[in-house]
This record gives sequence, structure tokens and C-alpha cells, in this order.
Amino acid sequence: MAVADGVEQVGAIWQVVAASHLSPPEWRVFPKTPFAALPEAAPGTPAELPSLIRGYLRLGAQVCGEPAWDPAFNVADLFLLLSLDRLSARYAQHFIRPPRMAGVRNTQEQLFCNRR
Repeated sequence: MAVADGVEQVGAIWQVVAASHLSPPEWRVFPKTPFAALPEAAPGTPAELPSLIRGYLRLGAQVCGEPAWDPAFNVADLFLLLSLDRLSARYAQHFIRPPRMAGVRNTQEQLFCNRR
């Protein structure tokens, strides 16, 4: 999350994700470089989640702690955990394939190896 968009926006995003996507306490992490204080967003302040974070949350990811400040890039980072146990059925069907032997293709009648 770009800090250039304002620390208020980081605070608004944190409020939204903490209210609905916070991990259980045993999965929590703590930033080495936390923000000194995140301002509490005024009621009705829209929290514009970055598309990457929005996508991971849609998949079932959880936020494991408050944002950390990355001074090298002047951004706020969130630690997200996507457990395959929480992956929604719709996305699991799309992303997870049955395991196959590496380098081997299975056809109806024969097995072919990629190596000669």
C-alpha cells in the first residue's frame, strides 16, 4: 500500500481487513518496523484496497498482523497467509490439479517420458 496515498488510507485499509480478514491469534505476526500510529479512519471513509490484496482476500487469505512500514519503497506491507484449507471451492477447482509424476505424461494407452 503506497504511503504516498496517505497514512489515513493505510489506516482505513487496516480497519477494513482487521474487521473481516484477521487470522486467528496463533498465526499473528508483528512488524519489525511498525507504523508509529495508524490514524483511525473517519466513519464512511472508503478503503481502496489494492487489487493484489483484494484478489488474495477473495481467494480466502487472512491478514496476520498490522501493516509494516517498508522505508526502502515507502509502502505499507501486510503479511497475508493463504491456507489451502481456506481456499474457496471455486478457486481450488481452478488452481489445484491432481498430482502427476514429474516429467511424465499420462495418455489413455501409454506413458511417455520427456527424457530420451
